[in-house]
Order: sequence, then structure tokens, then C-alpha cells
Amino acid sequence: MKNNFVLLLALAFALAGCSKPSAEKTAEPAADKTESKSGVTMDAETQARIGLKIESPIPTQWQSEIHATGRVLDPLQFIAAVAELETSRATGSALAQKSVSAKFAADWGAKLAAQANVMALAESWQAGGMSLVKLSLPTGSIAPASSETAELFTFRNETNAVAAEFLDDLQIDSATQMPVLLYSVKQKLAAGLAVTARIKISGEPTGGVTVPAIAIVRHEGTAWAYVQTQTNQFSRVEISLDCPADRGWFVKEKITTNSRVVVEGAQALLSAEFSTGESSHEH
Repeated sequence: MKNNFVLLLALAFALAGCSKPSAEKTAEPAADKTESKSGVTMDAETQARIGLKIESPIPTQWQSEIHATGRVLDPLQFIAAVAELETSRATGSALAQKSVSAKFAADWGAKLAAQANVMALAESWQAGGMSLVKLSLPTGSIAPASSETAELFTFRNETNAVAAEFLDDLQIDSATQMPVLLYSVKQKLAAGLAVTARIKISGEPTGGVTVPAIAIVRHEGTAWAYVQTQTNQFSRVEISLDCPADRGWFVKEKITTNSRVVVEGAQALLSAEFSTGESSHEH
């Protein structure tokens, strides 16, 4: 009996020594998290044939800003509102004047409603010398100071800005809950034209560079630029389009003033990278 007990005990210890606790199992090799940089190799003769041009980007100071969307207002609607306002001032009762003035202020701003001769502005607009634009800021944004100017961009013209001057704060739109601002532009823009805008706000500027718009290529919904890493080698770098600059895009990382950016021939490099199978991947 005693011998049987000893045998059972020895067997138990032997079985326990054959397996490791799950926590002590050999760990799987960690996955390589190094991100690869895509690019292409192109000899000097081919570079010359396709007219490859390379430049160092321009150093740029970037001021923080708010992005907005809006539309150019219809001058006929403004003229009709001004005519109603002027008529109420000339012939209406005090109550009628107050009611019309309040509606005009809600639609076009309190500053315009308070002007003694707002008809002169309406006539200037009708003559084609200016335009009015309503801009909607993102929900929760704080409207910038009245001295701030805006840069407007029209559809398919993302790099040539149109200067706009602040006119009035139209407060929060009850339907969208978005702050609305009124701006004037000293040129004729088509009524109803959709615009985007950037409004500079106070704060310390950020240093970076401007990558020219001509250097940007698109691939799979992303913007890229090619940077020369060696004489015949070019690396493809992702470019954020969140910060439009004069004739290009502001970049604060990945590309510096020491970088050599392809400003002509980038599309040929992109085609070569994905059509010849000769793309290089550096880790």
C-alpha cells in the first residue's frame, strides 16, 4: 500500500513538470511596427527626359486659424431688405420701424441696420463693386475679434485667396447652432457661390514650410509629395491639406527647408512607382 502511494506521488510530480503555466509559455515574436517609406529610383537620363525639377521649400510662419464655410449673398435680397428698412424709417410708425429694423439686423447685422444711409452700400453692391458673404463657423467655435480678416477660397481654387473684411457677428443660427459672421469682399462674386474660408486668430505662429501645389500628387485619396533622398532616389511623403498657404500647403513636419521637393515631374514618379514594379521600400 505504501509503495503504491509513493508511485502515485512520483507520477503527480512528473506530470506537473511536463507542462508550463500558460503565463510562462514562450511569447510570440513581436510584429515589426516600423513604417516603410514608399518611393522610386530613377536614373539621371530619365529624370532629364521627363523634365524633373527639384526645389527646396520656402520657410513659412503659420498662424492658427478657424476654418469656415459659407455662401455669397444675393444682392437683390439685400437691396429689397434695405428698401423695406428705408421705407419704414420714412413712413412707418415707431413700432413698425423697430420691427423692420430687428429683422434686418438678424439677417444682415446690427451694424448695417444702425447705419444712417445703408442704401449707399446697397447701390455699391448692385453696381458690382463688392459682395457680401455669410460664413458659418464650426459648432462651439468662438467668433474671432472684429478686426480679424478672412481669406476666402472658391470651389476648385484652393490656393488663390480672396481677402474679406469683417462686417458683423450675426450670432448663433437657431437651425444649425453654428456661429455666423458677415464679411464684405471688394469684388464681384456670383450670388450663391459656395466658399470656404480661413480666419486667423491670435496666438504664436508655428514654423514650417510651404510645399507648392504643383508638387502635390493624389493616390488612393491621399495627397503626397516626392522628396529627393539621394541623387537617383525619391521618397513619397504624405502631405496634410488642412493648412492651405499661398500657392501651396503649409507643412510643419516631415519636410524642412533642407528637403529637396519635386515640383515638376511628380506625377511621372508616381506612375513609375506603381506601374514598373521598381518601387523601393526603405526601413
